[in-house]
Amino acid sequence: MDIVSIKKFLKPGKPKPEDYIRFIQLLLQGIELHAVEADALAFSQFRQNISTVSGRLSEQSGGEEILAAMGVVIRTMSEYNQVATRVSQAHLRELQAMLVMTTETIAFLSESSNTGVERLHALERNIRKASSIHDVRELRGKLVECLTLVRNESNRLRDESNTRISALREGVEHTVKQVRTAGLDQPVDPATGLHGRAAAEEQIAANISQGKDFAVTLFLVDRLAHFNGRFGRKTGDEVLLQVAQHIGQRLETASLFRWSGPAFAAVMDIRTTFTEVERQMKRIASLRLEKTIATDGRFVLFPVTCSYLLQKVLAGDSADVVARNLDRFVCTHIGEGGSDSEED
Repeated sequence: MDIVSIKKFLKPGKPKPEDYIRFIQLLLQGIELHAVEADALAFSQFRQNISTVSGRLSEQSGGEEILAAMGVVIRTMSEYNQVATRVSQAHLRELQAMLVMTTETIAFLSESSNTGVERLHALERNIRKASSIHDVRELRGKLVECLTLVRNESNRLRDESNTRISALREGVEHTVKQVRTAGLDQPVDPATGLHGRAAAEEQIAANISQGKDFAVTLFLVDRLAHFNGRFGRKTGDEVLLQVAQHIGQRLETASLFRWSGPAFAAVMDIRTTFTEVERQMKRIASLRLEKTIATDGRFVLFPVTCSYLLQKVLAGDSADVVARNLDRFVCTHIGEGGSDSEED
């Protein structure tokens, strides 16, 4: 469409009837060109309708025809504005929904920070009420503050995680050192880094021959066969290592061994009373652990628990009897010949 210029009408004298037609066509052309686009299809149809009305007007158009054309234009503009309003409101609602989902997700990830969660929930409520561009701009500033808070919280959690990993490593090193200081020249278990049953039996026999009163605790990992069968031996080994770290960090005066597939044996001196040792072993065994495992495309936390047997050994007791008691406990809990009883 040719652009109509109003300059040619800026001349002295009274406008003629045909000049008014050109004025109307110029106005319609401006409406057509500068309408706000909302829905592409509705916008195209609106421009086509306005162009059609403008094209039908001519110098021969009478008053009734011009009046009817203006009525069509007004109705067309009203209908298109309603469509544009609905589309704009729909866009606003979608943006609000996306912001709400963002704040909900951030709040979930930042659950350990009560202040951050409260501010995010308040922001979420305000987002639902936002109706003007001023409201949205104000909320944007608040969202920036909350995101900064979340980033700081993320850094804190990362530092805490690194600290815990370092503590676990120190626990493993502590356990390995305890075993090595026993002077036992035995191969170590590849899954946990601990010496095995033969080394444990040697230390039990050595303590008895020295006339010591000491204690032996057997920690049995529950459902190890389930982890091996469902998720593979590698996952089962990871569970064993997690339990070994958990026990090793809490046994300051004991040597820890891999007794059998699901079982660990701790040999310790009784430095206070047997009752105190019993309380300590019960406390260690009762702590609930969790193992994160990827299954069916998602991560699931599985509980890891231990059963335990505490046996007091006196001077003159038989090392073979002690070993049979430990084996009997294992068989009672997992069954004779069960998959858990097999050595890795």
